[in-house]
Amino acid sequence: MQKLDIEPVKRVGIASKNELRAGERVFLVGGSLLAFTLFRKPLISKLLKLNDTSVHCIYWGNAGNEKHPLEHSNLHWVNLEGDNLNSNPLSDLKAIRALVKLIRANKPTKVMSFNAKPILYTSLLCKIFSTKCKTLALMEGLGKGLNFLSDLEKKTFKKSIFKWATHFVDRWIVLNRRDKNIIRSIHIHNHSQTILNGIGIDLETFSAQSPEKLFDNHKVIFVGRLIPEKGIREFVEIARRVREFDMRWTFEIAGLHVEGSGISKEEIDDWAKARLIKRCERIDDIEAFYNSGSILLLPSYYDEGMPATIMEAQACGLPCLVNNTACLRGAIKEGETGFFIPHTNTDMWVEKIKELSDIENYKRFSIASAERATKKFNENKTNKKILRMIFNSDIVIQKLKNK
Repeated sequence: MQKLDIEPVKRVGIASKNELRAGERVFLVGGSLLAFTLFRKPLISKLLKLNDTSVHCIYWGNAGNEKHPLEHSNLHWVNLEGDNLNSNPLSDLKAIRALVKLIRANKPTKVMSFNAKPILYTSLLCKIFSTKCKTLALMEGLGKGLNFLSDLEKKTFKKSIFKWATHFVDRWIVLNRRDKNIIRSIHIHNHSQTILNGIGIDLETFSAQSPEKLFDNHKVIFVGRLIPEKGIREFVEIARRVREFDMRWTFEIAGLHVEGSGISKEEIDDWAKARLIKRCERIDDIEAFYNSGSILLLPSYYDEGMPATIMEAQACGLPCLVNNTACLRGAIKEGETGFFIPHTNTDMWVEKIKELSDIENYKRFSIASAERATKKFNENKTNKKILRMIFNSDIVIQKLKNK
């Protein structure tokens, strides 16, 4: 756990309507502790630089073996002890009671929720128990929890409940145009939406290797949870086809096995025995894994927002081949940093790997990938945008400058 030693940003005088108020109480409400560990640390660090700002990081449950990634006197971690993965609404009662208790006790001034259940419940509960609270919802794709929203034309009971429960969200933050259209179709009149180019990545951690070195690796990689919807079986079939004509290419998977997902450890072992994949395991040093690869494949048909793996891979100089789906449309630049391919069209996946087997062609894609990541996926810029939306002011950015 990292302990922060932060020099706070001081406020002077009386706050105007565009100034930050002293004693801001910020709630970040997510589905799991892992989501905070992987994606929210830089944002939390910036919030803690604001003098007298307290931050509650609240997660629905499913902490697993994860530990709190940051420690600070103004930072509070709360496990609602619910089940983020259980679709039965009755399983949420304990977590809802705990969240209501927190809201009533702390009266948050700013709240941002992410993941399905926090988005569904948080703004409504804040409106009831903390009427002066500003609420934001960060929708990072639909996933399984919000997949019922994907059909814009179809009216369902779940959609009606979602519309009612999220009526009090002051601002929606989404990661692709498809999701913006979904929210616009549900909340026609009174909700503002902002599209981000993903949540951003640390460009100091993920930086490009030389295209020649990456090409010489002759390795195709997959990064993600080992669930069918991520396209893991399609990845293995592509490996089978490619290795039939070019054994130089190896295929490796970095991911977590998910119990009950439909992909067994025995099936994974069979892939390895058939020499279709070289390894399949959790990788802690993910930057080194990218640097050991040549091409990222993501034949995912899961409802993504903007997968971090695509941003990270491009930053490391890897061309990306991804499923041709509306929610991934902004992930790459077609024909420059990678290709969009229908996830069921194995022949086309194989053909594009053949195209990238030419060194000069590969170098063009690799250089363009790194340049695009530098321009579009800067984590620092993204978090500044989020802070502007939380506080509705540019003054917070001025105060954080050079901190």
